[in-house]
Amino acid sequence: MASPLPVPRFLVLDSLRGICAVMVVLFHLKATGAITQLALVRNSWLFVDFFFVLSGFVIATGYQDRLGQGFPLRRFMFLRLARVYPLHLFVLLLFVAFETLKLFHAFPGLSMRPAFASPRSVPEFWENLFLVQIFGLRDNDSWNAPAWSIAAEVWTYLLAGLVFVYLRKLVLPVATVTVIVALATLAVTGSGHLDRTFTMALVRCLFGFSCGVIACSLYRRFGPLPGGTALEIATAAVVILFVTFASGYATLAAPFVFFGAVLVFASERGRVSAGLRWQPFVLLGTLSYSIYMVHTFVQARCVDALLLASRYTGVELGHVTVLDSGPTKLAGAKGAAWIGDVLTIAIVAICIAAAWFTFHWVEEPFRKWSKRRVKAAVARAEQAPVSF
Repeated sequence: MASPLPVPRFLVLDSLRGICAVMVVLFHLKATGAITQLALVRNSWLFVDFFFVLSGFVIATGYQDRLGQGFPLRRFMFLRLARVYPLHLFVLLLFVAFETLKLFHAFPGLSMRPAFASPRSVPEFWENLFLVQIFGLRDNDSWNAPAWSIAAEVWTYLLAGLVFVYLRKLVLPVATVTVIVALATLAVTGSGHLDRTFTMALVRCLFGFSCGVIACSLYRRFGPLPGGTALEIATAAVVILFVTFASGYATLAAPFVFFGAVLVFASERGRVSAGLRWQPFVLLGTLSYSIYMVHTFVQARCVDALLLASRYTGVELGHVTVLDSGPTKLAGAKGAAWIGDVLTIAIVAICIAAAWFTFHWVEEPFRKWSKRRVKAAVARAEQAPVSF
């Protein structure tokens, strides 16, 4: 029976995932100042599709052959769920705790809606708990909004696992057809862009994930790409320019752009890759999942704290403004962009610090536990007597 370990690790791609996670943090942060208004930041929701492409690449690298050679699908799903679900549940319960607190304290001036009202209602809680919030049940993201992508990933893991097990000789054709069908579906539905979260989220994830599977197939067949530093610089420039300026139908090209970036930086042959092995970038990569999952809760509590500080000190560090989505809490002062930028940097740092704790106290312990369980199960299976 195929062993589940070790799964190859691409250190540079990990670092890039950490940087992309920070960009998503900036995208979701509501603050005055120049940083959060940069076009690159305002379009950084696209980096979620880098996560999907990278996930397909890594999962195919680590599990495609093993699942095809007999590693049980149930153990694969157990490992994947143990990797992503405990932190999802932990953050979901943090939001529940805060909503419960609101039942006993009105938080005048801070609470923008009643406790357990949508998008954090009890029915929406159950949808998030069972990772079905992506199936068009509602027309909004709910509870911990970034968790939509985790739900999409988990269902994609199951579909990919089934393909790796039962269609192992057709993985590349299936992935190619999936990319074509997903692209066409996204192009002809809605307004023809990639920003789908509570509807078509699974299609979006399958699109990127399948691009990653194809990238894995090419990487394993042809090996690292030549080109070194010049190719890496050109690739980074293309990604930055694309994310900065893409809109509408053009956003549908994101998985293809990230497909190229994954292939280039998986090769790790240039000076950009050497720089991405710098320990702070490696740390961001290690914490990337925690950063992604905790940041909306941490940001919201930071802005609440700034509003309270403004109220009691008379110094404006946060305020409420009216945007298209309605009343919105912002970090920073009106007419003082530099305050918003300083607070933006501080809040990002706090998100990273919070992610360090959840990584060490939630994410990593469950990951290690799941691997121990699977190793023990494999050992028992290998020691079992063979009957004829």
